[in-house]
Amino acid sequence: MKQHLLKIISAGLSLCLLLSSCGGGSQKSDKPMGRYVEEQIHEFDDTGRMCGIKLKENGDISFYYSLYSMDGTPGHILSGVLSKGGSNIETAKVEWLSELAQDGNNVNDIAQGPDGAVYAIYQDAQNEPHLVKSTDGKTFNEILIPEWKQKGKSEGESGTPGSFTVTNGSVSLADEGEDGEISFAGSDSISPENLFVLENGDFLISYPYSGGEICRYSGADGGLLQKFAMGGRQVAVYQNTLITLNSDMSKIVEYDLESGNISHEYEYDGISWGTYLGIDKDGIFVADSSGLSRISNGGSIWERVIDGGLTSMNIPTMALWQMISDETGVYYGIFIDSGDDSKTQVMKYTYSADTPTSPDTELTIFGLKRNTTIRQAIGEFQRQNPNVRINYRVAMEDDSSVTVEDVIKALNTELLAGKAPDLLLLDGLPVESYIEKGVLADISGLVKDLTGSEGLYANLMRAFEREGKVYGVPSRFTIPVMVGDNSAMDSLQSLTDAANQAKPFDPDTVQTFRTPDSVAGESLLSEYYDYFVNDWLSGKNIDEAKLTSFLTDIQNLYQNAKASGGESGMSGAVMISSTTADGNGEIVPMGAMDVGQGKVKTDIEQINGLATLGFIFRNIQDVENVGIRSLFGKNEYTPQCSIGVVSSGKQQELAKEFVKTLLSARVQDQNLGDGLPVNEKSMQKGFDRFIKDMELEQGKDLGFMELCNNLTTPIAVDYVVKETVLALESDILKGTLAPQEAAKKIIENTEIYRSE
Repeated sequence: MKQHLLKIISAGLSLCLLLSSCGGGSQKSDKPMGRYVEEQIHEFDDTGRMCGIKLKENGDISFYYSLYSMDGTPGHILSGVLSKGGSNIETAKVEWLSELAQDGNNVNDIAQGPDGAVYAIYQDAQNEPHLVKSTDGKTFNEILIPEWKQKGKSEGESGTPGSFTVTNGSVSLADEGEDGEISFAGSDSISPENLFVLENGDFLISYPYSGGEICRYSGADGGLLQKFAMGGRQVAVYQNTLITLNSDMSKIVEYDLESGNISHEYEYDGISWGTYLGIDKDGIFVADSSGLSRISNGGSIWERVIDGGLTSMNIPTMALWQMISDETGVYYGIFIDSGDDSKTQVMKYTYSADTPTSPDTELTIFGLKRNTTIRQAIGEFQRQNPNVRINYRVAMEDDSSVTVEDVIKALNTELLAGKAPDLLLLDGLPVESYIEKGVLADISGLVKDLTGSEGLYANLMRAFEREGKVYGVPSRFTIPVMVGDNSAMDSLQSLTDAANQAKPFDPDTVQTFRTPDSVAGESLLSEYYDYFVNDWLSGKNIDEAKLTSFLTDIQNLYQNAKASGGESGMSGAVMISSTTADGNGEIVPMGAMDVGQGKVKTDIEQINGLATLGFIFRNIQDVENVGIRSLFGKNEYTPQCSIGVVSSGKQQELAKEFVKTLLSARVQDQNLGDGLPVNEKSMQKGFDRFIKDMELEQGKDLGFMELCNNLTTPIAVDYVVKETVLALESDILKGTLAPQEAAKKIIENTEIYRSE
């Protein structure tokens, strides 16, 4: 792709420039200068969304601001003006628009017409859409769209069972039926989203969630004039040009509104639902977490204008809602900050010729896999340190075919060659080996200070402590637990006990233990691996007898529980989105639902985050004599998003400052879907929020908070060993490979790696 080629060329030129600027005797004037800088110019106290944006002739930007009704109370709508240059914002409540947001109605979009009138689409409490117009700013009249009535008759049936919609950190579950099944809310009704009023008075209305199309309606009688296919939800209009994504979201499509035909298609890497499309007199621009890029009308080469890595665009909780061009080279980003304090922020991006193109200082972070909490910390750190560039190196993306062992070998080569990163994400790396070889620096003084000042769990901060020295810290953690009847949990002391008691589903018997359908399938070893790896793996030493015992228990558990025929309880799991703008989600297991419905007395699962915790409480808090315990009383936990400072790194002090940011409340307070916070105050805050949101009993924690304080043993997950074990999963479960033979094979296949 031409865009990809341009990136390579740009990267090569940037490298040459950086190398030349670092050479001996280089003058300051030789340094590449000029880049866009970010400035926050306004913050709305409430979470809402800006719409009906219009650039006025004097350079001011007028808009409407629709406040969300987060607590069920009616929202209200403001009109506003952002002055030229962004020096001031003035807002005022619009009564007639606010009336539309009452009585269960939802205002989808607002547009300003060329005649000065204001138009709005809203859906009433029955989910029926309406288009209205106000010419005096006080009263409004409805504009009929005949197609809506026709569609409503043919498509306005009941919701679709089994589907659900996730937005900004929440998922709405329907009531559970008497049979214990869950139906998720869904609807086939018309759901118009974007509204544009053209110069001749016609309307353009998009339907991203019902049909994936954009329709043009006559301003005279509301009749359908044209249809345009779309993918995703982004659409932008400038004069007689419409841009959107094609149906499979692989290209940006430009339509000529006069002819109704496609006038051009543009390729752009990384298109997603979060990709923002904009258009102005100079061409098309695209904004996402990587930054803002432009292309001229009909062009083929994209130019990176704003580096997202140096701005709020790269912060996972900052969801970009709008990007406005004032057509003078200044941009305004409207972000819905979906983090703990949920606000709308307005950012201004201005080109500064006196600012170095690339910051003078670079901090390098290396990790096997991409991590949302690290990205959040990077964004917060960049805000505080705009003259530092963080180079976040991710070795294995989702589509990567490289093995963990190959990556670690390459990393070890870099470390030996003195080309070490400044910080290592320790998840999956051979941490014990790195401690023994002096790769990781002792940060015990820093951790001691932060534990007191930030209110961190002191027990969790000892995850990587060896002989009084601390070589790393987790920033999140997960816990394998038992959930259910206290007496039943007393009877289960080991995985062997659980395997022996597990039985196929029997509707007439409440069993002590039974794995849910989602675990009893081919993924049983994958699901339970982390829970028991400490039993047989210590550092790089494998205890063959204990590994054989573990694989025997897994094989027995699989054989005893698998014959349920898909009727034993909740099948699968639900992904509940976090507060991240990129849709990162937390996998919530379903086993606690079986406990709550009296189908089984105990369940083994992992608390992956606050959403999992909330789901467990929702299902079992009304059951008598239940609790949450550490799995088999081992008080184990899995460190997540763990980080260590590299002893040979060039930015030691800066690396420690990043660790401070990572463990600060600014990051820990955010629900990012990748584990529980290691900050005790953040944990309590998040726990209380879930209790409130789910309308659960206040002050009842079923022993969870005490459990967090009593965790003592970190679970060390070596990804190379794990890959080797799971490669044999199917043969082990099906019995074609005996546990003892599998153990010998695992030891043999990892021997070279473990000896290095």
